[in-house]
Amino acid sequence: MNTLRFQQQSQTLSQRHLYSGKPLATLAIASAVSTFLISGVSVFQSSLGWASGPLAIMGITIYLLVIATIMRFDWRGFLTMNGFLKWKSMTGKQRLIAGCLFVALNVVVLGTYLTQAYQTYRCYKKLEPLRRQRKIAELEADLGMMPQTEGNCHRCHQSLQLGAEFCAYCGESVMERPRVCPECSTITLPDARWCPACGAQLDT
Repeated sequence: MNTLRFQQQSQTLSQRHLYSGKPLATLAIASAVSTFLISGVSVFQSSLGWASGPLAIMGITIYLLVIATIMRFDWRGFLTMNGFLKWKSMTGKQRLIAGCLFVALNVVVLGTYLTQAYQTYRCYKKLEPLRRQRKIAELEADLGMMPQTEGNCHRCHQSLQLGAEFCAYCGESVMERPRVCPECSTITLPDARWCPACGAQLDT
C-alpha cells in the first residue's frame, strides 16, 4: 500500500516543477506584497496622496518579476495550470475565452499555481524518508548484501527476514493471531491446545 502510494505521488511530483522552500516562500511573499500594493492604491491615495503612483508602479513591477521568474523555470506548468488547461485540445474560440479569463483572473491563477507548488513541496518533503530508504536498499542490493534472518514462518517454515511483518515466501503475517476460548472467551497463545482459564480443549 505504501509502495503504491509512493509510486503514485512520485509520478505526480515528476509532472510538476519542484521549488525548494526559500524560493517558493520568496515568490509567495512577493506575490502578496505586489497584490497588496496594487489593490491598495485607493487607500494609499487617500492617505499619502503623491505616494500612490510610485507604490502602484512598485507593485506592478514586483508582480511582473514574479511572473517572469515562474515563466523562466516552469512556463509550461504555469500556462497549463499543471495540466488542467488542455490548450491543444481546445478550439480557437475556447482558447480565446480561456486566454481572456487567464489574463483577467491572473491573480487567482497565480495564487492557485503557488498553492499547488506548496502542496508539491510538502508532498516531496513527506516522501523524503521513503526515497532515502529506497536508495539505501538499492545500494545494499547492488553490493549483494543479503538481509538478515530471524526465526521461521509458522506456515511455510521458511526463514523470516529480520524486522519483517510478513513472510517473503507465502505472505503470511509474522505476528500469529491469538486463540480465543469458545467457552470463556479467554485469549491465549496462538499454538495453545487447552484454555489456561477454564481448561477447555481448543480446536486444532
